[in-house]
Amino acid sequence: MDAQAMLERSRATFDAWNRHDADGVVANLSDDAVLVDVAMPEPLKGRAAIRAVTQQYLDAIPDVHVDVTSQLAQGDTLVEEWHVTGHQNGELMGVPPSGAEVDFTGCTVTTFDSDGHEREVHQYWAVLTLMQQIGAMPMEIGAG
Repeated sequence: MDAQAMLERSRATFDAWNRHDADGVVANLSDDAVLVDVAMPEPLKGRAAIRAVTQQYLDAIPDVHVDVTSQLAQGDTLVEEWHVTGHQNGELMGVPPSGAEVDFTGCTVTTFDSDGHEREVHQYWAVLTLMQQIGAMPMEIGAG
């Protein structure tokens, strides 16, 4: 898959996040896609499982907005840095709604298959920052 096609697929996925459309977020995944996310103890397997988690995030941060800040495409891999803003108005990772503003960054590494579907997605993002912002963790770690 060429770089332009990967970037177009990615733009469609990020546009779906910003529309709060879980089906759109997973539309470019292969049926057997795998999501490895630093916030999850095990990889998620399959479009349905990834969609379910996507919907949980959309429910927890209903005004979520994602901006892509950099992209690099090479071979069948796309690397993207992104910035998320919104407010935690729903339960998130077991934390009750706080109304808190969230503002964090992350990076996604996506591998595409020969049909142009996202086959494997690895997400590295500032989970601690988010947990601090919603009141689940102290703002300063190790201070004392």
